[in-house]
Amino acid sequence: KSIALLGVVFLGAWIGMSFLFFEKSREYAIADAYQKIQNTLYMHRAIHSYIEEQQKPVIYSLKERGLLYKEFFSPEILSFTFIARNIKDHYNVERQKAKEEPIYFKLAATNPRNPVNKADKTEAELIKKFNETNTTEHKQILELDGKKFLYIALPVAANKPSCMKCHSDPALAPKELVERYGDKSGFYEKVGNIRAIISIRSPLSAALEDAHEG
Repeated sequence: KSIALLGVVFLGAWIGMSFLFFEKSREYAIADAYQKIQNTLYMHRAIHSYIEEQQKPVIYSLKERGLLYKEFFSPEILSFTFIARNIKDHYNVERQKAKEEPIYFKLAATNPRNPVNKADKTEAELIKKFNETNTTEHKQILELDGKKFLYIALPVAANKPSCMKCHSDPALAPKELVERYGDKSGFYEKVGNIRAIISIRSPLSAALEDAHEG
């Protein structure tokens, strides 16, 4: 009886330790995915600051000095959304070269200029939530096609008066912008409104499988 009781105690201890190890490994996997997302956001903000504070002022200065025609518009140079999306694509190519899963990164909007940035149902609901509440971050574990992801959504900065040149009346926007995207989408926004969110998914499945196997 003593041996049987001792066996039960050891079994219970082993189960408890295994569960604790799995939970700690799971927490580590989620924390690691969260840190990867934070690093992506740091780079995202750095790129945004560079475009707004250094790149755009040079283009606007060239226009004012008559060295570049007034109606010039190129999303490759002036659209932060366009630039961020393409940098993300190049980043994921490098991840795949290293045999790592790509990270889903999207600047999602309900009224995007480019249809590729159109918010899905969940993203549209989050944009509405960020506009109606003081929420600054949404975080959850998602399962898509049998794979788990850490999903983070953050609101972009609310519209400023300077945004209205390209996002209010199309008559105020650069002619080449309207010629490229039309005059229906991406306009008639309001100052103070949050028009988009940063939507990111970081893969969790591989790390969770390692934790379970460990």
